[in-house]
Amino acid sequence: MVILTFIIAFAAFLLMPEAACFAKSVIVTGKAPGYANSVLVMRAQRDPVSRASYDLASATVSADGSFRFVADVSEVTLVTLDLSYYEAYLFLEPGAKYEVSLPPFKLRPDAERFNPFYQAKQINLVIRSASSDLNHAIRRFDDDFGRLYYTSVAAIVRRRDKRLADSVIARLDSAERAINCRNPFFRQHALYRKAEVFATPRMQYPRSVIREYYAGRPVAFNVPAYWRTLEILGSDLAESAAKAPIARKVKDIIDSDGTKDAKSASDALAADSLFSSNTVLREVLVLRTLRGGFYSGEIPDGRADTLLVSAARDFKTKRVRIMAANVYAGKNRLKAGLPAPDFSLTDNNDRTISLSSFRGRFLYLCFMHSENYECMKALPVLDNMAQLHRADLDVLCVFSDDDADALYAKLAKQSHVWRGISWITSQRILSDYEVRGLPTYFLIDPDGCVSIAQAPGPSENVGPAIAECIRRYKVIRRKGRVEVPRTIYDIANDGK
Repeated sequence: MVILTFIIAFAAFLLMPEAACFAKSVIVTGKAPGYANSVLVMRAQRDPVSRASYDLASATVSADGSFRFVADVSEVTLVTLDLSYYEAYLFLEPGAKYEVSLPPFKLRPDAERFNPFYQAKQINLVIRSASSDLNHAIRRFDDDFGRLYYTSVAAIVRRRDKRLADSVIARLDSAERAINCRNPFFRQHALYRKAEVFATPRMQYPRSVIREYYAGRPVAFNVPAYWRTLEILGSDLAESAAKAPIARKVKDIIDSDGTKDAKSASDALAADSLFSSNTVLREVLVLRTLRGGFYSGEIPDGRADTLLVSAARDFKTKRVRIMAANVYAGKNRLKAGLPAPDFSLTDNNDRTISLSSFRGRFLYLCFMHSENYECMKALPVLDNMAQLHRADLDVLCVFSDDDADALYAKLAKQSHVWRGISWITSQRILSDYEVRGLPTYFLIDPDGCVSIAQAPGPSENVGPAIAECIRRYKVIRRKGRVEVPRTIYDIANDGK
């Protein structure tokens, strides 16, 4: 089937694996007065290859600091809490209950506010009580891992000392037995932490690692340690192929002019006895190669899209097809014609403002700071523009001021047609929209798709461009659609 248009439906981002029908509720509670009246967001990773994340649950912290998350998960899931300066981790087990403590509130440093590569300080979430001992067992094992492995790793790497690595693994076996946790997830976590030790002196021989820990086992999609060891081995699956002709054939398929697809690469890899009986692993390795090749510049943009679409359509494993769709969506985010990142902000009247609040109208989304001269100079012009296009357009200014109360007091002194809101209740919006400086503007169409990415500002005569987008959208709507374009997720779900 010839694909004419790709529109990545944002709602489809919430697609879960087949096991979703067996999801159980997880409850996480706590009390953190330093976060009073803020909105906390719990995020999970869609898959370990695309590394895209999504909002799993949110909780509004009450005036006394109490909060309560309720999330549905179908398997053990690693989640993070974005706490601005900190990023806290927790493994959620289906049906479990947790009472947790948060660190003192601390804002991200000003110098890092618009750094898209900023890494928050990573911490374990303090668990006061839990109905499951999984997190406790993992943390005990990881403490043992750090004590045994990190004191030996320099020697293991320098001398490629397999005997020392095997000695560390034996001691980790003893540590695992002492913890005596029967949870299958814990067993897999421990196994692949030991695989990391096994791989350290064998990086030049990835086949031995794959043979020992991967080839004969199911792909552990939800175990981060499984993927950590694969990262150590690298993303080029051709290096793991048994014979040079197989490696060259896989590479030729990926580098071809479009006559071969991703499934052909997986089929070619099946000629290697190490991968022949594990279709899921082959497909995962091909997908990792595609992602790594695109981001390293070895696979051109258009060719990467073609291969990812074929992976989403033709791979046998539905979970891997969805992963391919996620990779495709991630590399094409913020492009004109594709869905804009969702957001959910709470204003000073406790009203929620999200992207869906503007569905059916154009949205001129402005990222501002009330003490930035260029931002303040644009505000009167925004009023005029909002008035001129009031039948079709809303204007929302998201201010990155640290003091939300002072911001709202300042905005209350003047009346504006546009709406202003603080970023404080969901600071991730800046990274989701890749805001690297202020002011920054986007035009989003009534369907929630990006119309103009990095749009011109009011001082750059953006009015005619907005008018043309509105006119063109209305013309297309009047003509009607001959065919509703299929999304990349429609393709991945249909599969073959």
